[in-house]
Amino acid sequence: MKKLVWIFLFFTWSSLAVAADKILIVSTSYSKLGNTGEKTGLWLSEASHPYIILTDAGYEVDIASVKGGRIPIDPNSTKEHDDINQSFLNTPESANKLSNSLALKDVSGNDYIGVIFSGGHGSVWDFYPNTDIARIGTQVQKNNGVIAAVCHGVSALLSIKNLENNPIIKGKEIAGFSNSEERAINLDKTVPFMLQDALEKQGAKYNSGENFTAFVKVDGNIITGQNPQSSSLLAKEILKKLKK
Repeated sequence: MKKLVWIFLFFTWSSLAVAADKILIVSTSYSKLGNTGEKTGLWLSEASHPYIILTDAGYEVDIASVKGGRIPIDPNSTKEHDDINQSFLNTPESANKLSNSLALKDVSGNDYIGVIFSGGHGSVWDFYPNTDIARIGTQVQKNNGVIAAVCHGVSALLSIKNLENNPIIKGKEIAGFSNSEERAINLDKTVPFMLQDALEKQGAKYNSGENFTAFVKVDGNIITGQNPQSSSLLAKEILKKLKK
């Protein structure tokens, strides 16, 4: 009997240890930029920068997408040279995770100590409303995990309720792609909604820095970044939170 108890405790501890060391990055599966005829998808640095920083810190990082499989990459996100992007794409393990992402429906938030919703314009089409994102967000919250999002990926938070069944962002200091930035790239008439407006409508205390400069807000276990330039800073803030 004592042996069975020790076996149970061992496997329970092992499961918790794995969860404590694992972080999930979630990507869009949407590739069409509205009715423009142009392509969109994941803004690569919003996954690659957190992935490299977190794996270098010793965390195991999984990558999932709404539909699973190959993740569409916004072609504009790879036009300028980025050493971290190149390292991510040239490393077989991370490149394989990008090509063979987990399907969100098959993922449990109970397996992760933190989740990052990466952006790219595709996410404003398939992150909200999204029942799988809502489910994973609830699971991570119950385990006192970190919920992070960057740029348009912050739209995922619109799908998530807190444990009192109110919008998770209600009354929270939240950053995300601003109305000013959306207008600056002439996509304010293309996106299905303006992210800043949607966040404020759900009661978020929206914050932003200057257009296209790194800006991150931390409010409890919710960490949000304004734009692609915020991706590395977001990951560093996640590390700080997990080490506390």
